[in-house]
Amino acid sequence: MDKISLVDLKVFAHHGVFDHEKQDGQTFILCCDCTLSTRIAGKSDALDDALDYGALAHRLTALFQEKTFDLIEAAAEYCATALLHEFPLIRNLRLTVKKPSAPIGLPVAYPMLTIERGWKPVILALGSNIEPCQAHLDAAIDMMRQHPDMRLLKTANWIETEPWGYTDQPTFINGAVMIETLLTPLELLDVIHEMEHAEGRERLIHWGPRTLDIDIIYYDDLLLDTPDLTIPHALCMQRAFVMDPVNEIAPYWIDPRYGKTVSVLWEGEKKTL
Repeated sequence: MDKISLVDLKVFAHHGVFDHEKQDGQTFILCCDCTLSTRIAGKSDALDDALDYGALAHRLTALFQEKTFDLIEAAAEYCATALLHEFPLIRNLRLTVKKPSAPIGLPVAYPMLTIERGWKPVILALGSNIEPCQAHLDAAIDMMRQHPDMRLLKTANWIETEPWGYTDQPTFINGAVMIETLLTPLELLDVIHEMEHAEGRERLIHWGPRTLDIDIIYYDDLLLDTPDLTIPHALCMQRAFVMDPVNEIAPYWIDPRYGKTVSVLWEGEKKTL
């Protein structure tokens, strides 16, 4: 990917923990590195195909001055999120905030904060076996479309499958979607639980009937193992109702555990089921 940078943009703003910082204000220095593809603009030589770094500089200045924050961490987060929403060409950005007039009382040039934020590709598996199943699944898709920090990219065809694990229950409708998100994995998990709750999900029986079930299968190339969340999903390769839809929309996704594509892995794994 290519990069466009704003270097040492000086912005006068009123951020700080102390009252005098909020009242008097001070000059901050911002650097913004944007990761994107400049290929189309490079071929067309058209501003409409490019990231307008003049507009970017003015918008970053306005955002940084728009609100007053105690912490530069909060100011940076606010600006980074807004820029990623408002400039669709930007895939990832690295925002640095320098505070030369910080009230430290020691001979330091400046404290400096750097954050990195961006759109991360994610594969989610969905399922339902409590009527109206299709309505629950359609509602989930609508909630993803409407969420400000999600973009729906691909949707697999829905399939009817037999229950897995706990078999004394109705058949399921299953599918998968590819999204991109600004949410961290645990933030995404919280949002998923909210979506499930909105559709009346109750966790009464392990692997039992559910109005809506959404699982994170892959999150970019992340390997994560915590008490609350494991990525890639630990049981995905044992479940045809997960991997058939995943393979439909993301056959060339590289599984970070094995360094192989989904299609290659699933072709081998499904023979053992």
